[in-house]
Amino acid sequence: MAAESPAKKARVEGNEVIDGEEYDKGLLSKAREFAADGQISMAEAKSLWKAVQADKVVTDTERRTLLYTLEKFKYTPKAETLMKEILATGKVPQYFKTIDKVHYDSGLLQKAQELISSSGDKTISLSDARKLWLEAQDGKGVTECEERTLKYTMEKNEYTEEAAQFMREKLGLKETAADAVRRLRTGMGSDAHVVCILGGTKFQGEDSEALVQAIASKLGAATGSKARFMTGGMPGVQETFAKHCGDGSSVWNLLPVGQSSGFDRGTDINAGADLEERKAIFGLLGDVYITVEGGKGVSQEATAAHARKAAVVPLIRTGGASEGMFDFPADALQKPSFATEEQWSLLKDKNASVEASAAAAAAIVLGRAGLSLVEEVAAPAETPAVALPADVPSAKPPEEGKQLEKSEPVEDLKLRMRALLEDAVRTGEFDRAVQAVIDDQADSPQTVDATKARIRDALAAGKAKGALEELKAKGKVPKSTAEAPAAEAPNLESGLAEQIVFGTLDRSRLGLPMLLSGACDGADETFGE
Repeated sequence: MAAESPAKKARVEGNEVIDGEEYDKGLLSKAREFAADGQISMAEAKSLWKAVQADKVVTDTERRTLLYTLEKFKYTPKAETLMKEILATGKVPQYFKTIDKVHYDSGLLQKAQELISSSGDKTISLSDARKLWLEAQDGKGVTECEERTLKYTMEKNEYTEEAAQFMREKLGLKETAADAVRRLRTGMGSDAHVVCILGGTKFQGEDSEALVQAIASKLGAATGSKARFMTGGMPGVQETFAKHCGDGSSVWNLLPVGQSSGFDRGTDINAGADLEERKAIFGLLGDVYITVEGGKGVSQEATAAHARKAAVVPLIRTGGASEGMFDFPADALQKPSFATEEQWSLLKDKNASVEASAAAAAAIVLGRAGLSLVEEVAAPAETPAVALPADVPSAKPPEEGKQLEKSEPVEDLKLRMRALLEDAVRTGEFDRAVQAVIDDQADSPQTVDATKARIRDALAAGKAKGALEELKAKGKVPKSTAEAPAAEAPNLESGLAEQIVFGTLDRSRLGLPMLLSGACDGADETFGE
C-alpha cells in the first residue's frame, strides 16, 4: 500500500480529506488497523460494515470510504467479494446455511458437494481435501464457522484415509472411536451388515480350525455383497476366517494406523492409534459378533458389543471365553430370539459334526442379518433342471404375500407346494424341506415368503431330527410304508418335486433313504391325496 502524503490530509469535522475527497475518519482508522498485518479478512470486512450501520443510516461519505478501502488496502479474496456484494446490495449476504439450528458456511458446503459430484467414486480425495482447506482459508486462518463446516463435511461425506488424515491434522482433531465407526461404515456402504470375527491367535480345540473354515466358507458363499466380514488382522481365528471366506472381496481387516495384516485375502483398513484404540472401534463397528475360543481380549470385545445390543454368536463348543470364561457376558450364552433351539444346541454340542455346527452358526448369523444361506447360493452345475409331467399345468410362483390357506382348493395348493419345493429339490435335502412345509400347514397359515424362509432355515440347520419320526408322532404319516397309498411307477424323467407332492415317487427305484419315504407319505396325506 502506497503511503499517504501527510500534506494531502486535512481533518475537517471528523472526516479525513484525501486528494480533495472526504472520507470517514473512524472507518479509515479501523481499515488501517485491520490491514496492518497485510490484508483485511472476511470477519474484519463484516466489522467495517457493522460500524457503518451503527446509526442505521449509510451516508455517501461512509460508502465512499469503503470503496476507498477496497482500492487502497488489500482484502482477502473472500473478504473482497463480500465487501463488493455489501456495497452493491446494501446488506451482508447470507454466507451460512442453518442445519438443525447450527450455522455452517454455505460456500464450503457447496464446494464439498461439487468435489463429490465430480469424483468417480463419490469420495473426497486428498486433493479435494486440500482444495476445501484452501477454500476455508481467509488470510488470517479458518473461522469458527468454517472449522465447524469442515468437521460437518467429514461426518456426512466419505473421505479417503489420506484425505481424512490431512483434514484432521489441519483442524487439530483426533479421530474419536465414534468418528472412526462412522467413517468405516460409510465406506462399507449404508446397507452393509457388518459381521465381526473374534477369536484367539492360536487354536486350542482339535476341531476349532475346521469349524472356522466351514463357517467362513458358508457365509462367504451365501451373502453376496450384502455383508461385510470384519477381522482385526490377527493370526489364528481371524486369519483363518479371512482366507476361507469366498474370494475375500467381502472381508475387511481393521488395524491400527500404519499397520497391515499381511493376509492374502481381504482389504486392510486403519483406525485407532494403537491396538487398544482399534479394539474400542472394533467393539462399536459390528452388527453381529462371532466368537471362537478366546481369552480376556475376546471377552472384553464381546462384552462391549453385547452392552450396546449387538448380536453375539458364541461357538460355545470351542471353549475359552466363548464358553463363558474370562467374564464373558452370561446373557450372550443364552439363545437369542433369532435362533432356534436346535441351532443353539449345535453351537454347544461338542459331539456334533463340524458341518452341522457350522451350518447352524451360519444360519443364525444370516437370520439376524435378514439374509439367506440357500437363496443366494447358485445350484451346482451338474444338478438337472426339474422337469414337470406333461399332463400337469406349469406351476407359477405364488404371488407375494399369498397365504397358504388350508381351505384353498387341493389342486391349487399342490401347485403352490410344488413351486415351494422345486427350489429345495436341487439341494437334495428333501426330508427337512417337506417337514418345514408340513409344519407350516399343521400350525397356522403362513405367507409364501415365510414358508420359503422356513425351508431355507431347515436346510441350513444341518443336523435335523428325523423327519419320519416327527411326522409319525404327529399322526401325519402311516405307521409303515405298507399303509402308504399305492402309486403308479413314476417316469424318472419327471420332476422330483412333482413326484413328492403328487405321491408318484418310486422310492425303491430311486434309492432314496427311508427318511424321505416317510416325508413323501406325509406330503400325500397333508395335501389331500
